[in-house]
Amino acid sequence: MFNIKFINPSRRDLLKQLVAFGAMGAAGGVITSQAQTRDTSFVQRGDEQYNALRSSSLWRSNIPQRYPDIIVEATEIDDLSNALEFAKENDLQVVCRASGHSTAGAPLRNGGMMIHVNRMNKVTINENARTATVEPGVTMAGLFGAASQYGLDFPTADCSSVALTGFILGGGFGRNCMHLVGGPVCNALLSADVILATGELVTVNENSHVDLFWAMRGCGPAFFGIVTSMTLQLFDPPGAYFASTYRYSFDELPALVEFLDNHSARQDPRVSSRISIQPNPNNHADSIAQVRLTAFADPGPPAENQALELLAYYADAGLSENAFEKNEFEELQLGTYMMTTDPAAGTHTDNVFTDDTSSILAASHLMQSRPEGFSIHLDIGHNHQYYPSTGDNNAYSAAGRHFLTTYIDWTDTTPERNALAYEWADRFAEVASQYGEGNYLNQVDTGLYPERIRQSFSTESWEKLGQVRQQYDPDNRFFSYVKENA
Repeated sequence: MFNIKFINPSRRDLLKQLVAFGAMGAAGGVITSQAQTRDTSFVQRGDEQYNALRSSSLWRSNIPQRYPDIIVEATEIDDLSNALEFAKENDLQVVCRASGHSTAGAPLRNGGMMIHVNRMNKVTINENARTATVEPGVTMAGLFGAASQYGLDFPTADCSSVALTGFILGGGFGRNCMHLVGGPVCNALLSADVILATGELVTVNENSHVDLFWAMRGCGPAFFGIVTSMTLQLFDPPGAYFASTYRYSFDELPALVEFLDNHSARQDPRVSSRISIQPNPNNHADSIAQVRLTAFADPGPPAENQALELLAYYADAGLSENAFEKNEFEELQLGTYMMTTDPAAGTHTDNVFTDDTSSILAASHLMQSRPEGFSIHLDIGHNHQYYPSTGDNNAYSAAGRHFLTTYIDWTDTTPERNALAYEWADRFAEVASQYGEGNYLNQVDTGLYPERIRQSFSTESWEKLGQVRQQYDPDNRFFSYVKENA
């Protein structure tokens, strides 16, 4: 690691200087210039800290073999500005890393500069305005903890360590997003402060830099600016939160899909239904089917009764019939639905939006041939009606009545075991492609499936996104989407 204080060397000079620093060590080298100086810590390939920073850049251990030239650990806005200026002077492309939960491993690129912003994690709650202003490294757990102290809530990702920045930029497919926001969570973004490719710090909202604000709401892991803060709308928490879970033999799956299809017209928007195919805990070689219903009741005194009535509709209609195990009307606490992850494990996820519930039936046979020693779940969020908001409010435009997804976890991350996981993932991708209406881009490995990038946007949004990128980043200072896995 070394401190940089210089202006405008050529790229050839930069490489020479980096080699010199590698020989001199952190204590020996300071590059100077005749112009204004800066003091920001950079780590280059060959430094003692480089491998640890690179390997921890993603939330999983199966990381792609990509190597940035320089890694910056930012703790304040000046670090971000200094890093960008350094990159401009030396013709380096830039990408930011908050929590590294991108399935494509978007923060990790070959060459260029990766800026770690995870240490910028301040949350400011405005109780009167019911808003939260968050720095780019703030995670779901950080926001939830701060907001809950004021009796407020925000739609959450599946995992507590996901950073808000990447979540919002990808559109935001949250556990309770339909109940609180009525659509993708990016609709809760009110404004943001962004450092442009020019180095200018601007405020972006529905009245200022409108096109950039539109792009921030759903462009995915290829934003062409550095987010220094976001202001988000907060909400009243549910008055009560209950769940009912039913488990069945694998053979019951077609009947379960038919049951939920038949009752979809009566499904209350405050109820979320999910069908899962997962390993049998008593016999890993076998699979079981699970239906989980969650009810978010409106705030107010009758909330508990309301939540119970929402779930009772399904119990009374016969959903529990043929279930070998059931746990009905379980009261849950907010935040308990967020998972934690093991960074030492291998992880892969994929998804597709679809209007056809038979997609889970077509994919279900994959569970019967899953490789031994892997935890593989296949889920369909049934009748989520997950469509983008009407109008031109955001770039996010993936849509579908149902959300089919798979999660794969494994602990032995040798190349051979990793290859087995990706072979299974390829089979899922092949089936999903036959039913897809689009993808949640944050959870797609575009290095493996680059065609999914375009499929995640409507024609209008894709064309406009290209135009806005050209306007704000004509020199491609910021990395675009990951399109290769090496």
